[in-house]
Amino acid sequence: SIILGKAICLKEAMFHSFYCYQYQTMRNTKYLSNKLLLRNVKLVSKGSDNHIVLMNLSEMNTNGYEIQKKLELLGILSNRNKIPFDKKNILFTSGLRIGTPDATSRGLRRYQAQSIADTITKCLFSS
Repeated sequence: SIILGKAICLKEAMFHSFYCYQYQTMRNTKYLSNKLLLRNVKLVSKGSDNHIVLMNLSEMNTNGYEIQKKLELLGILSNRNKIPFDKKNILFTSGLRIGTPDATSRGLRRYQAQSIADTITKCLFSS
């Protein structure tokens, strides 16, 4: 069954629609990370070159768990994540990770990514 699953994935990846989906996922991630940076949200890197945005909350009076729960109530899925040199324990990390593939599958576009960045920023700076 693992071989069959891999075969289906490889076949799906051959279609132009998969390329378009990957391209849109990357655009959404870059746009979201840039909007967060413009709102003074510290990221682990200077942006993103994959499907993930990893925020650095180490200098804030909050933690990944707290923000994860706030965003979950607003319908934005994320997860707390350890970051390099994280001094907090695994339950209350200094990082928060947001991925865009699921939202892209549901039709996420740039103007919606801007709204998500606004919501994340409000949750971070109202803690």
